Amino acid sequence: MGANESAKDLLDAIKTVVDSILADTGTTLEAKLDAIDTIVDAILVDTGTTLEAKLDLIRTELTFEHQADANIAQTSPVQNTWYTVLTATSKVRIYIICVYVETTGETIEVRVTADGNALVASAGLAGGTTYVVTWRVKADAASDKLSMDTEVNRRFEIEGRSVTVEARKITNNGTGTLHCNVIYGKR
Repeated sequence: MGANESAKDLLDAIKTVVDSILADTGTTLEAKLDAIDTIVDAILVDTGTTLEAKLDLIRTELTFEHQADANIAQTSPVQNTWYTVLTATSKVRIYIICVYVETTGETIEVRVTADGNALVASAGLAGGTTYVVTWRVKADAASDKLSMDTEVNRRFEIEGRSVTVEARKITNNGTGTLHCNVIYGKR
């Protein structure tokens, strides 16, 4: 006898026992499932909702929907002027922020404000090189929590009910365009 045949025999034996228990109680498995379904439906109707509506609500509350990238390409950026890249006011998760400037030797800052808490990253950029905002792990709690690097070497994710991302150059070595791109999702 093969493994499939012995498994089938075992299932048939279990079915026979279940059928005899249900017959002894004067019902069937299908009738019991229908009774449970009727009770659950009555509870949901009493609360003014349906199971599918509740599941949709849970899915909406737990899942972030990818949004079109927020970006700027600010030509001739003015020194020390913040340029807004993203302003979102509804449950936002930022996945990655990239920045570059076309002029060599500029120092760029990116400020992320989530629910009123501002984090700033700053770096001197080589012209035309893309930098990625990353978490900085430091023992000193007073220092910046963000940094910029040319490689994605740490997971970067900030959530908030209200999130703003801004970029600026703090030096004035030229008039090259300032680029910043934010990839994010919303609930």
